[in-house]
Amino acid sequence: MTKKNHSRIDAGLKSRVQKLKALANPGRLKVIACLAEAASPLSPKEMQARLGISGPTLSHYLERLEGVEMVTRERDGAEVHCRSVTRGIRELADYLGMVADRDSKERKI
Repeated sequence: MTKKNHSRIDAGLKSRVQKLKALANPGRLKVIACLAEAASPLSPKEMQARLGISGPTLSHYLERLEGVEMVTRERDGAEVHCRSVTRGIRELADYLGMVADRDSKERKI
């Protein structure tokens, strides 16, 4: 493996680790689930009401999830709307599925 390929693998691995760390917090996982279940983007106030958490806590969760590309916040004038980033979640799910499939195949041998 070349050094260039190795550093690309390391970057992908670091990204997955950061996403998993972000999801390891039950509150942040609830935020992702809330946004994924919503029919349209939600405002922070709507999320606070649904989740029963404080504004500062929600803001911290959103900041962390936005940092690992699992949530976006979009401003529309004075309004802010949040949505989950399906691509980031799907990439992580696909990777974990691949690992699980490989592990299952290895155990059958």
